[in-house]
Amino acid sequence: MEKGIAVDSETFDIGRVEQQATLSRNALIYGACALLSVALGYLLSDPLSFRSMALVGATMVGVVLPVFLKWYHPILVLSWNASISFFFLPGKPSLAMLMSLVGFTIALATRTIRHEAKFLPDRLMTVSLVFLGGVVMITGMLTGGIGSKAVGSDTYGGKKYYIICLAIMGFFALISRRLPRDRAVFFCYAYFLSTLTAVLGYAVYFAGPSFYFLFQIFPPEVMALRSLEGIDPSGGGITRWGGFSAAGAALCHFLLLRFGVKGLFRFDRPWRGGIFLLCLLVSLLGGFRSVLALIALGFMIQFFLEGLGRTRYLLLICGGAGLALLLAVMFATQLPLSMQRAISFLPVEVDPVAEADAQGSTEWRVLMWKRVVPEIPRYFWLGKGYAIDPVDMYFAEEGVKRGTLRNFEPALVAGDYHSGPLSTIIPFGIFGLVSFLPGVVCGGRILYRNYRRGDPGLKQINTFLFAHFLARIVFYIAVFGSISSDLHHFLGLVGLSICLNGGVGGPGVPSKSGGEEEGIQEAQA
Repeated sequence: MEKGIAVDSETFDIGRVEQQATLSRNALIYGACALLSVALGYLLSDPLSFRSMALVGATMVGVVLPVFLKWYHPILVLSWNASISFFFLPGKPSLAMLMSLVGFTIALATRTIRHEAKFLPDRLMTVSLVFLGGVVMITGMLTGGIGSKAVGSDTYGGKKYYIICLAIMGFFALISRRLPRDRAVFFCYAYFLSTLTAVLGYAVYFAGPSFYFLFQIFPPEVMALRSLEGIDPSGGGITRWGGFSAAGAALCHFLLLRFGVKGLFRFDRPWRGGIFLLCLLVSLLGGFRSVLALIALGFMIQFFLEGLGRTRYLLLICGGAGLALLLAVMFATQLPLSMQRAISFLPVEVDPVAEADAQGSTEWRVLMWKRVVPEIPRYFWLGKGYAIDPVDMYFAEEGVKRGTLRNFEPALVAGDYHSGPLSTIIPFGIFGLVSFLPGVVCGGRILYRNYRRGDPGLKQINTFLFAHFLARIVFYIAVFGSISSDLHHFLGLVGLSICLNGGVGGPGVPSKSGGEEEGIQEAQA
């Protein structure tokens, strides 16, 4: 029996009406696309005009906006540690920076429309991060502005302000939604493995000049590129593969995340420990002592967090460390110079070139710190900021070339102090320090609570995140750090823990993320 409705004694076929409506809608879409393509073709006859670029940009935004609205959160997680840049935008921002801005905008709009959509139950961390962002921007405006070379300003250095603010925005975008429980582990793995994109620049280099245009998307580090060409910026003649160092460290972190310390050294799975040691060797190719120290520190913290301090694994780890040290003593001089430089702080004999290069780097930092520390009272209330006068940088570099200035003077002008505490208090004063510390403490408390009482199915992941966060904090304070780069990592770990567990675990504390409220089961300590 034919389905229909009667109106004024006439019967209309519903299917035919729907078909005609669909055809009309498709015709409108095709017509709009045709008109838009004609307009774009006309404007591209003068592609460098502001009107042409504005219309093309608006068209691209309109095309990708639906994708961002639905997938901004997974893309942000996948790109947080990726080495991918957008060469056609001012300043060549990374994919993570762009997605932080897009994700925060969408999350804030959602929060405005849906009042029940909460960002974070911990108000103290929210207040500290908002206060830190305010201190950064106010300091920038009071100390020469937030200008950047990329936007044609006469004052350089403003990109660091944007990096800090975008890290804060990215954190709120991360915690705006909860990752799907069935895919949470996959996204957690991808969060760390996205660092492997750091080696794509080397692949482009070895592929030949025909592929050099890909450097615009996968930019290599300046030191790494010069090392490939046989020129070492430090003058030590050591080829340092910085991208491989980052990739090796990422693989070590992935293995600790996936298997834990106990799972890595199971007697019935001996190849796991061998793969971990191989990745550790790869991480030494960059010649960075800090990478080896950070991996070892995180490993030890996770070892005790897993409760292995009074088990047979303690003897196993001690024996393995002793054997590795013995092999290093026997064969250290046979390793590449970059690896010898990375292990030069251990009680082993290395090549004099590697040892001299490492000692020179340490002395360079110590001399710079001695120069900077007396200036703390000067910038106690109002920080120095990141503004760089190009003339000052030119004279500093020329002074180093002529021997009238120390070789750390250009780093001082640029604000690169190679110290976490100094990189916080010198640029932003006491207000930057008192806004940064509560955020770090609150972040550590969130990771601890999820480690103790988070989702039981994510116990191993929560253990690694807490251990890695503690290792980075200790390293930031005692060894090496910069707030403009490390804040991104700190907030990424905390935000990942929140969106994995659906909030902050605790007795009777519901998790809130993107308007969803689910009870978190307590895990036995």
